[in-house]
Amino acid sequence: MPAWTQLATLIDYAEGLDVLDEVREQYDAILERRSLLDDPDPVPPLLQKIRSGLRDALTKGTEQVKRAQETVLGKLKDDALWKQLSESQKADRLSRHDLVVQSLPPLKDDEAIIAQIKKTPLASFAQTARLIEGSLPEIRAEAARLLEPKTVTVRLSSGVVVRTEEDLDSYLGDLRVRAMSELEKGNPVVLK
Repeated sequence: MPAWTQLATLIDYAEGLDVLDEVREQYDAILERRSLLDDPDPVPPLLQKIRSGLRDALTKGTEQVKRAQETVLGKLKDDALWKQLSESQKADRLSRHDLVVQSLPPLKDDEAIIAQIKKTPLASFAQTARLIEGSLPEIRAEAARLLEPKTVTVRLSSGVVVRTEEDLDSYLGDLRVRAMSELEKGNPVVLK
C-alpha cells in the first residue's frame, strides 16, 4: 500500500490520539500545497509519528487495563469466599469479568496496529479498566451465591442523602428490616 494511503488509513484509526491534530494538520497541508512529490518526501515522518503514537496508546491502554486486573486479582487472592471456590469456578469468574491478563501482541507493522485497534479501540481502555475495578462486589456476590445457593442480594439504596443521625438511623433501619427478612427465611444475605 502506498505510504500516503497508509497514512490516511492510520489517521482514520487515531481518534483521541495526542499527535492526531498535528499529523492531520500536516496531512491537510500536503494536500493543499500538493506537495506529495516534494523532496524530501513529507510522508515518512508523519507515518512514523502516527505509528509511534498508536503503539504508545495501545501499550499504555493495555497497561491501564492490566493494572486494574492486577488490583482486583490481588484483592480476590485474600478474599475468604474466593479461596473457597474451585479452580473451574474461579476460571469462569475471571473470564466473565475480563480478569484474564493478556499481553499486547507485537505491533510490528501497520496491519498489526490496525487489527489491535479494531479488537480494542483506543477509547475503550479507560472504560474497561473502570468496569474491571468495579467488578469486585459482583464477583464476591457470585461467589457467595455459588457457595451458598440460597444467598439473596439485598441492594443498598443508591443516591441516599444522609443529613442527620435520624436520616442515618432510618436508612440503616430499613436495610436491617430487608436483610432480617431474608435471614429469617434462612437465606444468607449479600449486601450490595
